[in-house]
Amino acid sequence: MGNKKLKKTVSYLISLAVILLLWSLIALAVNSELVFPSPELVFFRFCRLLSEKVFWSYFFYTFFRILFSFLFTVITGSLIGFLCGFSEFAEDFFQLPIQILRTTPVIAIILIVIFWFESDFIPVFICSLMTLPVMITSVTTGFKQTDKGIEDLAFVCGLKKYQYYLYIKFPLCFPYFINGALQTFGLSWKVVLAAEVLCLPKKSIGNLLQKAQMNLETADLFAITIFVVAVSFILEKCAAIGFKKIQKNRFVEKQ
Repeated sequence: MGNKKLKKTVSYLISLAVILLLWSLIALAVNSELVFPSPELVFFRFCRLLSEKVFWSYFFYTFFRILFSFLFTVITGSLIGFLCGFSEFAEDFFQLPIQILRTTPVIAIILIVIFWFESDFIPVFICSLMTLPVMITSVTTGFKQTDKGIEDLAFVCGLKKYQYYLYIKFPLCFPYFINGALQTFGLSWKVVLAAEVLCLPKKSIGNLLQKAQMNLETADLFAITIFVVAVSFILEKCAAIGFKKIQKNRFVEKQ
């Protein structure tokens, strides 16, 4: 197991080295910090951004929007997903809205709702709207999973309805819930930032990105983007590890 983790770490480091090498070569070929800044300049701007209180203030506003919309989506999507898994009518009822949301471009919805809400609330609304289909579909799929052998055993043992759902249905659905939650979390970062760039809440990372682009501060644009991607990647990995531990502990307890 340790050898496998070591190989994976080495692979990540080699991949990162190749990316940095290609980045340096492209920057050298372009020879314009305005168009394509070098890794050294971006790293310098990255460190400078981390020392600015305003940057951290704006980041936490954005992170709060992401976290709020994520929690709302997970709770609401799980409830609707369980309902769809339990009732065919509910599944058919929600199928059309889910398909519409999946096929509608994010930018189109942003441009519409920009007339309805204040700019601070728009990213939360858009994110919840666009990530709900992912969570609903994952939970519905998991809830509809069946194991004929376990169901027969439950019938023979005379389990009550609530016991059947508590000890059989929900555990079978849990991996799908985890998958849906992780996909939702990753998508939330993209949708919230896209909405912030377009509707420009006063305190947001999207606003900083827009200002950097307007002021031709390409290195800042790269640095902010890298920071957001890194934070999203780390938090998503931590969430995945946490969910796996919860699932493992549940399994051990049942044993």
